[in-house]
Amino acid sequence: MRRMIISLSLMFMAMSLPMFAQTTTYDQPIPQATCSSNPEHCTYYPQGTQRFQTGDPWTQLVFDPYHADYCTNFSNNTTTAVWQVLDTDLNPPLSTDPSVSNESAPKLFVLDCIATSINSGLHPSLHAEIVAFSYVKTFKCGRYGLTCHHTYWQTMDGSFIKKEE
Repeated sequence: MRRMIISLSLMFMAMSLPMFAQTTTYDQPIPQATCSSNPEHCTYYPQGTQRFQTGDPWTQLVFDPYHADYCTNFSNNTTTAVWQVLDTDLNPPLSTDPSVSNESAPKLFVLDCIATSINSGLHPSLHAEIVAFSYVKTFKCGRYGLTCHHTYWQTMDGSFIKKEE
């Protein structure tokens, strides 16, 4: 009985002390932005000159020319980024622009990847959540005043990027 109590005590102590806990080293909101492609293929500027660029295979979080984290397996140039797209119960903001139509319900784009840090060789995890809705913009284009339509994606408040090492 005593041996079982000691074993249980040790087990609970081990569970309460994670051996390889990751620490959040970067957590920034992604400001509102307009993407001419979808949110999985766009460039965001979370803070100052930092750049979060999504797209296969070069999804990356760039701090400066010498410090960047890539969601890329460099041995075969494939992406390690995994995206999920989820429906939300949010409504898109109403546009007063008469050239805007077909606003979609916002979606939640979730990115997770194990990155390669080019300055340290470490493999931090990146997690991003991007809330965005699409809309169609109609405009005159071409030499003869043709009517063109293009789908854009607009990010919304609540989007963020997080890095853990």
